[in-house]
Amino acid sequence: MEQETIKKEIPPVMHMLHACEINVGELGSTVRKGTKWADRRGPIELCVCTREPENHTIVGAGVIQYVWVGQFGEMPARLLAMEHELSSRIYTGLLESMRRAYPGFAETELITVVVYKRTE
Repeated sequence: MEQETIKKEIPPVMHMLHACEINVGELGSTVRKGTKWADRRGPIELCVCTREPENHTIVGAGVIQYVWVGQFGEMPARLLAMEHELSSRIYTGLLESMRRAYPGFAETELITVVVYKRTE
């Protein structure tokens, strides 16, 4: 008898350089430079990372609900208000966070906003 293999997909990991400050069951948004996340749907793992020393800690999980792509300066206010880092729920706070993550980041750059529901 042949052994049946069950393939389980491992969800992509959403790395972040700050705390994930939304509760289980809430919607949150995260902003990514470029379009790598533009076509992503389904479950994700949430990972808080540090650079020095390099460390990656899975802090929960979520399911992508909606994705928006456009220039940073055109990001809809309703998506900004859902940012999962509380200090980034205002434009200047998010811009500062983006410049920490992506040195030289400009307000005209293309971004992807991923809205997800935290499940764990």
